[in-house]
Amino acid sequence: MGKYILKRILLMIPVILGVTLLIFIIMSFTPGDPATLILGADATMEDIMALRSKLGLDKPLLVRYFDYIKNIVLHFDFGNSYTNGIAIKDEIIHRFSYTLRVAFFSILIALVIGIPLGVTAAVNRGTWKDTAALTISLLGISVPTFWLGLMMAIVFALKLGWLPASGVGSFKYYILPCLSVSFSGIASLTRQTRSSMLEVIRADYIVTARAKGATEHSVIYKHALVMR
Repeated sequence: MGKYILKRILLMIPVILGVTLLIFIIMSFTPGDPATLILGADATMEDIMALRSKLGLDKPLLVRYFDYIKNIVLHFDFGNSYTNGIAIKDEIIHRFSYTLRVAFFSILIALVIGIPLGVTAAVNRGTWKDTAALTISLLGISVPTFWLGLMMAIVFALKLGWLPASGVGSFKYYILPCLSVSFSGIASLTRQTRSSMLEVIRADYIVTARAKGATEHSVIYKHALVMR
């Protein structure tokens, strides 16, 4: 197990380097100049060129990329934001707690909804409940999370005004992002739970539990779901 984990960690290195290089190249060819963005449209060309030199933007692309990676590895320095001048490292640390909360509540929602939905689909195989659960699973796998989040913000925030579209505050600020992020998890858990339950729901020990007089709820959730 230790070797497998070490192997997976080592394989992450070229993947991360490849992704960062790709993003770095795309951002470099994006229209607009960071120096002009920082100084404003009224800045002189001399000021812009001086700032570009200070930021290292006058260097070749690969040199800038290797300097960027070197600063991350050696100093954990991601540079400063072009818009507000704040260190990216501080921004990541500041926002990490909010990301952690969204991830935790999204997983919790996926577990609370996905597992019972999968059980219901397996128990009622071939009925409208099974069809509805499979339809939700198909939608959850097919619909991109970012698109779903955008649509939910338009409907529930802009149109109905029930929930905030952005920002940080009370629990209601987490509802839309957590629901949109958890939707794919709900779909995945529903399919996995349904598939696993169908394998054991007619097993001998399930038939024995029913023969001993166990309630259907106990048979499904205690014997089939927990003991599988």
